This record gives sequence, C-alpha cells and structure tokens, in this order.
Amino acid sequence: MAEITRAHRLKMTDHNDKKLTVAICTYNRADMALARVHELRAQSGYSDLLRLLVIDNSDHSNHTNLLAKRLGEFDKLKFVHIDPPSLSRARNEAIRLCETRYLAFIDDDAIPCEGWVRSILEVFEANSPAVVGGPISLKWPGQGPPEWLSSEEMGYLGQLDLGATERWLCDSEFVFGGNIAFDISALRNIGGFSPTLGRMGAHPLLSMEEIAVQKEIRKYGFRVRYSPSVHVFHLVHEDRLSRNWFRARTAWQTVSEALTLESPMPADARCKKLIDLGEQQGMAWLLPVLFKSNNTAKFSGQLGFLANLTALLLQAKAYDDGEIEPYFTQVNAGGDEIARLIEQCQSLALQRDDALKNRDEILKSTSWRVTAPLRVIVNQVRRLLA
Repeated sequence: MAEITRAHRLKMTDHNDKKLTVAICTYNRADMALARVHELRAQSGYSDLLRLLVIDNSDHSNHTNLLAKRLGEFDKLKFVHIDPPSLSRARNEAIRLCETRYLAFIDDDAIPCEGWVRSILEVFEANSPAVVGGPISLKWPGQGPPEWLSSEEMGYLGQLDLGATERWLCDSEFVFGGNIAFDISALRNIGGFSPTLGRMGAHPLLSMEEIAVQKEIRKYGFRVRYSPSVHVFHLVHEDRLSRNWFRARTAWQTVSEALTLESPMPADARCKKLIDLGEQQGMAWLLPVLFKSNNTAKFSGQLGFLANLTALLLQAKAYDDGEIEPYFTQVNAGGDEIARLIEQCQSLALQRDDALKNRDEILKSTSWRVTAPLRVIVNQVRRLLA
C-alpha cells in the first residue's frame, strides 16, 4: 500500500466537498440492493448531499440485468458491473468512482436506520476522523436464533456493539465493513482494500479486508470513530443458520486472520489455548494423538487426518448438518467413552493417594485396575485412527 505523505495528510483537512457517497456492493441480490437504494434516498433532508454507487459483482446475469434496468430511473446514482466476483475489488471500484470527500459502505442486506446519512456526516464534521462506524444489530428470520447458537458467535453474522457512547476506538477495536465510512483521501493514500481478502463469490468465506484497512490507516496516525447513531440492521439469512455454516465461517476466519497477522500468536499461548479448549470439551486426549509421534506411518496419518479435517471445515457450508454429523456419531461415542475412562483413572489415582498407609498393598491390588482403562484408551484411539 502507498505511503501517506505530509501533503496527503493535509489533503484530508483541506478538501472542500462535504458530500457523501454511499456504495452498495452487491452479489446475486438484486432485490436487496434495490431496497437499499430506496431506503437511502428516503433519508430525510439529505438528498442534495448524497450520491449512490451500486457496484454489482454478481455471477448470474439475471441479477445484473435487473439492476441495470431498474437503477436507470434514478439520478445521482451510478451503476457498475465488475467481473469476476470479489468484494474487495468492488470496494476498490467504488473508491475509484467516488467524487465526494466521504465514502460509506453498506451491505446489500443491511438496513440503515433513519438518520444514518446525517449521523455519518455529523461525526466526520465534528471530529475529522479517517474512519466512522457504528453498531450492527441482527434481524432474524422466523423465530429468531437457533437454541444451539451462543451470543459469542453472533459476530460471525455481522453483529457489532461497542457501547452506547460515541468515542474514539483504541488500536485493538474495529468497526465492521457492513457499516463503515471513510475520508476518501485516507483510502486512496493506502491503496484501498487488499484483493487477497474479502468474499470472492459464493464459496470462500474470506473476510478481514476492512480490519486490514483500518490497521493500515492507523499506522499513519489516523483514527477510527465509533458512533451509536450510525446504526444498521443486518438481515440474517436462513442458509446461515446451520452448524456447518458456522464451522466453515470459523475455518475461513482463521485463514483470514493468518493472512493479516503481522506475527503469529506465540506457540506456548496457542498450545495453551488449544489444551484449555480441549479440556473444556473433553477432547484433550486427541491432542497428543495428533501432535506426538516419531513413527513415520503415524506421522503420515496425522498429516492426512489434519488435511482432511481442514478441507471438511472449509467446505462445510456446502453440506447440510444431516449430511455430516451422522458419520461421526460413533466416533463421538468413542470419544465420550475415553473421557469417561480418563475420569475413572483419575478417580482411582485419588483413591490410591488416600491410602498411603497401606501403599504396597494398595498398589498391588489396584495396579491392574489402573492400567486396564489405559489399555482400553490405547485401543480406542487405534480404532479411531484406523
């Protein structure tokens, strides 16, 4: 990305054009993009200050054709189609076409609250940030979130809430790309969004492109402002309410983070986190099976297991939950049995410690009982890896 010079920094404050361009980058959702156009044009009192860009990167011509036909009736709006599909490329096209000082991005499935345009302009004019963002609330279909989904996973669906107070964000805090606005000069000075990140059609769930941009902008002393008045509602699609979608989303998030991290998490911290999670879920027994072996055949098997698990997770959203989960029912039962046996071994060890006065006798009577479950564990693991 290009270096921001002192002249470029002055450019951010010397620009005279106070108008806002809102870009809707859309993929195979013509009806939703059209709805966003109508909602934004209805924002009261700001029609003279608002310009709209609809950047279509659909790979189905019926969506592109419908947008081209329907959007031709609007003034102060520009429609562009790009190919191949890429959210970052669509956003960079919006940066290239923007003719106003400020450029906001809103997802085609995000509904702006009344006053959204006004709030963005007020935050920019009052504080001169490089980036402005706000909360994203979820709008659920049907009866709401499934019972198996915890609040910790809502961020994968786009939810963001950094509080009820307008404030500057610290370097570890970020606003999300579904509801974000920039001083256009800051975006142009860093070269825009990385084309290696962000959605690229229907299948890869790459993300983090807006996080990478905020990190880059901050390197040059610019700041990010959060305002609760810059508020949108994000529609939750029913095809995302499956466990496999979240498995895939989590796997791709890990890939995205690996592409954007300047340095990896220290090995001891990563391993400790993995052990802690394994112990919480009763799966810690699997870790030495996967990561400890001097045997050539076993090491090859470990690599094959990890490769196939990674591939399954990255592709999981292409399958229904019922297509995958039944295959592992018996394996899960084996894992539960091993966890039970480990607990039994621990209990026996405690009993042994409580009988120190009769150590020799106790050891003789319990040695076989203690080692028998361990032999069962070894046999279970061998069957799992067979």
